[in-house]
Amino acid sequence: ASTSIEPCLLNRLYELSHLRLPSPPTSAMSAQPAIAPSMISDPESASTESSTIQEEDVLPPKDFVAALPVREGWSGSLVQYKNYWFRPRLLERILLVKQAFVPRADDIILATQPKCGTTWLKALAFTITNRSRYGFSDHPLLTRHPQHVVPFIEIPVAGPNHTDIHTLPSPRLLATHTP
Repeated sequence: ASTSIEPCLLNRLYELSHLRLPSPPTSAMSAQPAIAPSMISDPESASTESSTIQEEDVLPPKDFVAALPVREGWSGSLVQYKNYWFRPRLLERILLVKQAFVPRADDIILATQPKCGTTWLKALAFTITNRSRYGFSDHPLLTRHPQHVVPFIEIPVAGPNHTDIHTLPSPRLLATHTP
């Protein structure tokens, strides 16, 4: 017997499974976190992770990627960023998106691993979210591929059917393979 899991639940499970929480450094003498006095400058001015300026936000993506650890992959070199290995060109696009993408409260993001049914999930999600907008005879999926109606955030589609994700009406249905 197979079980069925709704796509929104799958997305939440994917987010939770890729959540990486930093563990505090511990002292060898005790199980208490070891925090050096130099780590705490001024508790009043302590900033959160979201408000700190990170190196990847300042350097041009190409320069930042060039400074990362490299290893050979099956089809070319890979660079390590936040414990994941990426193709350098893809990571450059991801960093550009990170700098420019402005999420909206009603965005629907389909986050999937490559080669695990992304196209199928895009078609289902698009059909469900637009069920009252299109009829059977004029549905966009009759003439367009799911990859064109649900664009990837990090991969711009070139050509006459280019979709600028910033101009899409709300709620936007977007996809990503980025962890």
